Amino acid sequence: MKPRKMGKILPALCIALLFALIAAGCGPAETPKTMLELNQEYSALTVVESSGEIKMDITLSDTVNDMIGGELQPILDIFKQMTYSSKSDAVNMSAEATVLSGGSDLLRVVMDGPGGAYYMDMTGLIGAIKNIETSVAGDSDDFTSLLSEELEADLQGNQWVKINFPDSSVYIAARELMADYMLGLDNEVFTNFDSGFVKAISGGYEFKVTYEQLGPYVQALGSYVLENLDSFVSYTKTFLQGLTEEQLDSIGLTADMRDEVIAGLDTLAAPENKAVYETYLATAVSTIQMPDVAGILGGSYIDLKLTKNGETFTWAYDFLVNLNFEGSSLGAMFGVDFGNNAIRFTVDEQTKPIASFTPEVPSSGVIDAEDTEYFAGTDLGLGSMLNPYGY
Repeated sequence: MKPRKMGKILPALCIALLFALIAAGCGPAETPKTMLELNQEYSALTVVESSGEIKMDITLSDTVNDMIGGELQPILDIFKQMTYSSKSDAVNMSAEATVLSGGSDLLRVVMDGPGGAYYMDMTGLIGAIKNIETSVAGDSDDFTSLLSEELEADLQGNQWVKINFPDSSVYIAARELMADYMLGLDNEVFTNFDSGFVKAISGGYEFKVTYEQLGPYVQALGSYVLENLDSFVSYTKTFLQGLTEEQLDSIGLTADMRDEVIAGLDTLAAPENKAVYETYLATAVSTIQMPDVAGILGGSYIDLKLTKNGETFTWAYDFLVNLNFEGSSLGAMFGVDFGNNAIRFTVDEQTKPIASFTPEVPSSGVIDAEDTEYFAGTDLGLGSMLNPYGY
């Protein structure tokens, strides 16, 4: 893994801070476990079986539909409702995953590690591309993309693409390290912060924020961070100073880079910088609450639920983004009333521990990625996508 620059590490620490605040917003007096602790218990699972459903509902106004025509619809239909199932073994870094769309295989992946390879079954994906091409261009011979034909030619008659990847055990170490950092941050720095948006539900927790609540939430969150910035910096410096060389390597740091990050943290908390942050916070809150912006995004929300029943954990995600341009100044600016639109994603996933397993690695119909044009020299980022313990 290549070392990252300090400029990339500091934003990452801020992102971790935000996640910790969201996940741990429930006061300790309400229940023995916080949402963050329940998530840690979930993340500590090493060999799991998961299954879930993803839905995407898009509502477009007549104006937008006329602008994009029918070309986009076949692509949207693929993602309208998908189901998936997988088995993952973080100890042996193995995985098997299948994604279905419309009841048919869209993608099958087998991961054989550590230091092994991904095997991607291209059959379903090529079939989906063919359906899109047919829907958009019919039987026209002048349809120029013909991506399915190019892919099939690139595969040279094979079904699977083998993509080698390095030993990814570093993902596990990094995930555990980040979990320890966030829990310590919650326990030592944000003890007195209650977002007010995390509530206990049967078997777990729910975090929900509507757009109308976003301004006050950002204000409360930002104010608390600024008031306790010295404590955040002190805790983070102590945490970094206690890391071993192996732990530093798992997050892409050398000892010298760690010292640079620590020096950067001192600059972060300098009094003159705090005044700048307060200005940024006030600007962010006022922008969120601008009538034009609120009018467009009003009614949008984020809703996350994490529950446990027996040994099974359930994650439920519900994201709604409203784009209500009707009568907005933005529409007037472009001379077009884009009307009312909405995009909603929902995900429901169940995960439970299972015994260790051996993935069924294909023995025939396999082409090495380096022997193809489309996949040579890439791992497609599948390491972090498939590995639930990645970062």
